[in-house]
Amino acid sequence: RVLIILALGVVVLFVSIWYETRMEESDHSYHFVQLSKRNLREELGSRLELEKDDKFLMRLDEAINVINETFTRFTSLEDIAISFNGGKDSTVLLHMLLYCASRLGKLTPYISLTNSDQSSRWKAPWLKAIYFEQGDCFTEVTDFTKEIYKNYGLKLFTSSKPIKEGLFDFTSNPETTFKAIFVGARQSDFEKKIDFFSETDAGWPRMTRVHPLKDWDYRDIWMYIRGLEVPYCMLYDKGYTSLGGKKDTIPNPDLMNSDGTYLPA
Repeated sequence: RVLIILALGVVVLFVSIWYETRMEESDHSYHFVQLSKRNLREELGSRLELEKDDKFLMRLDEAINVINETFTRFTSLEDIAISFNGGKDSTVLLHMLLYCASRLGKLTPYISLTNSDQSSRWKAPWLKAIYFEQGDCFTEVTDFTKEIYKNYGLKLFTSSKPIKEGLFDFTSNPETTFKAIFVGARQSDFEKKIDFFSETDAGWPRMTRVHPLKDWDYRDIWMYIRGLEVPYCMLYDKGYTSLGGKKDTIPNPDLMNSDGTYLPA
């Protein structure tokens, strides 16, 4: 009996190691589950060899605190949404949001019954992802956003209307309404001062806009992406430093090589 119990123990250990290895190789969301077991500040500080008082780490602390505070203020997950357009800022914000959700036990385990399904094994089906489509959007951006939505099982809601009109549509529908929306906006994007939490102006749908990254700069965004190896839209590897529509977005001339190719952002 002792030998049988020991043999079963070895089998269980082997299966556990195999499962975790397979998850690590094929599952993007495994990243969040593993990260959630560690302190993100210490992880990034170690990988990037930063001092404990580095300003980037202080802004990271602020952002995580804002996200956690949002979960405290809005206890129903159905009240929370994120504006995600595939750009670098919203990519960082989504990654950090899922990290915080994982630490708080708010991700849902999902096991596929088919080997062909390589999407994420951890989902956030409660998270409403708001995407405003542009008629001249880059294919690379569209493909990346679709991959992200699928991987994390987000509730995707799209609109081709202007933002104000689209938000009225979303918030007037019981199935798509929300009370707080995470936005990857940074202070450098605005002339007017923005806060971590701000109510919408008069004439707009009533909601709280949450800006965890408001004090971040361009360097901070890429330190987070590179430091944690966060997947991002491939256009940034082709010289683009910001993404919009095809008509008004070009690679950054300062990144052009002598042969006409571009350095990554």
